[in-house]
Amino acid sequence: MSNPDRYAVIGHPVAHSRSPFIHERFAAQTSQSIAYTTLDAAPAEFESTVRRFFAEGGKGLNVTAPHKEAALSLVDELTPRAQRAGAVNTLALRKGTTGVSLLGDNTDGAGLARDLLNNHHVTIAGRRVLLLGAGGAARARWRRCWPEAQRSHHREPQCAARPRTGGALPRHGPTARRRLLRSRRRTLRHRHQRHGRKPRR
Repeated sequence: MSNPDRYAVIGHPVAHSRSPFIHERFAAQTSQSIAYTTLDAAPAEFESTVRRFFAEGGKGLNVTAPHKEAALSLVDELTPRAQRAGAVNTLALRKGTTGVSLLGDNTDGAGLARDLLNNHHVTIAGRRVLLLGAGGAARARWRRCWPEAQRSHHREPQCAARPRTGGALPRHGPTARRRLLRSRRRTLRHRHQRHGRKPRR
């Protein structure tokens, strides 16, 4: 009997992750032999931990907080959706004519959109979406909204990104800040209209 393929999720902290349980169930359903574990790596140890994992025969890594942005600069190749998201949540070795390279992908946005469509029969296109979060997964899911709306309705969905803590604006550049400010103004305007007050300029 051959040894199982090795996979892991890397983060800091990561002991709470349900990924090993989920992926082992997937493997059982599809008759695959895998060993899926957790790798706790502080930011300073992220690159060395990743390279050691693959050097020892690892097949693939899922990347969780706080390493999704660091993984972006570690890889040799990026999928288009990882480029759009500016974050990586999946690492795999890719064999090519010039040798083996480290590929970075991001499945956060595609996974959310597919789950909403296939399991809940909800499409993102043309809908207002409130996105809570300001990390790599949030950016990936926001950037998934825009291409789908562009294909289906040729207009941008009204999405607002909100940071996890406090009331500060997310650090995603002036475009994201303008969207959030517009969303906040709309919310305040609706409240004033509901209570019969005139909004302040």
